[in-house]
Amino acid sequence: MEPNPNFGKVSLKEKLQCILFLPLIPWTLLRVLLRRLVSKSNGLSLKRDFGLSYTRAIQHVVPLSVMRSFGKNTEARLEKSTRFADVKHELYQRVLTPKFAGYWICQGAPGNPKKAEDCDLVIYYLHGGGYKTGHPATPLSSFLRLAEISAARGVSVAVFAMNYSLAPEAKWPTPVNQSIAGYQYLLNEHNISPSKISLQGDSAGGHLVISFFSALADTQLPKPTAGAFLISPWIDLRCSSNGSFVHNKNKDYLVRSHIIDAGHDFIPTSCDTELAHVVNYLRPRPNDQSWADILPSKVCVTVGLDDLFADDVEDFVKVLEKDGVKVVFEKTKGKCHVWQFFDDAMDVGRYFDTVGEVPVGLMAGAAAFANTVLSMVKT
Repeated sequence: MEPNPNFGKVSLKEKLQCILFLPLIPWTLLRVLLRRLVSKSNGLSLKRDFGLSYTRAIQHVVPLSVMRSFGKNTEARLEKSTRFADVKHELYQRVLTPKFAGYWICQGAPGNPKKAEDCDLVIYYLHGGGYKTGHPATPLSSFLRLAEISAARGVSVAVFAMNYSLAPEAKWPTPVNQSIAGYQYLLNEHNISPSKISLQGDSAGGHLVISFFSALADTQLPKPTAGAFLISPWIDLRCSSNGSFVHNKNKDYLVRSHIIDAGHDFIPTSCDTELAHVVNYLRPRPNDQSWADILPSKVCVTVGLDDLFADDVEDFVKVLEKDGVKVVFEKTKGKCHVWQFFDDAMDVGRYFDTVGEVPVGLMAGAAAFANTVLSMVKT
């Protein structure tokens, strides 16, 4: 099943629209300078302030097809990579079945392959992108680095990334059903023990991880017990609170109105009553369900304090803890949405060109996330 048959197809008209990116550069810089002159400082350097502001600005003009194509760029960069030139045949292997599609980003550390079922940890990754964009290739470099770091510490890691169908072409619950099918594939086709499988998702992927566990509770399938890792999870698809959506609006690259539109494309407003507990995971569960029964015993949630989602994420952690879920909650000062991947985006080219030891500070987001994952695995 090809989940997104038109993915990556960009018309000439849509390409020409990207010319608008150029005049946005001086316009955005002027607006940033004026805001910094007349308003209270947001604590960001001018360079970072401009970078985040420009990223927000182009979202108003970039076509969806172009936005989607951004997420797949790492594929070509891996193909040309010096670091992985001799082992790229064993990385990023596609899986296509009638019920779902995905990619084995790696099975064991690059250059030291192992069957997934023989690895110490199998990460089942659900990507972000507001359910409208994103691709398993987007964090490809981060997971390869995580596998390298893990191997150096004696933990072998395999990473399987789901390539689910995107909105508005696909609606709820299509990605959830696909994620369940992908999990069955790991169990049945690879005979991987549930005790080795960890679900990980960022942003919309975090929402999908929560949805996966909620749906799994209604099946006879065993629960994956190696943990749930939620990176800046999207908790409320309607972004109905204020808080960090207001005071972080100039500190993050997300645009609240665009996020709300994406939520409506995935779950229409007409479903708000029936799916209230899915649209906003802060709301009570149906039939007095407890999160302690739904989620695995190991749960880790990470968020940057400059993230638009920061307050919703913190409130969700409180809901989990009230239900008796033990949560490792990492809040990082001065960091934006899914900062582990965002901060590493500028390092990908240098990382792929590095042969041998990776310089200290390169791919720091992946290193930080590896520390989090490994600390959870060993508990």
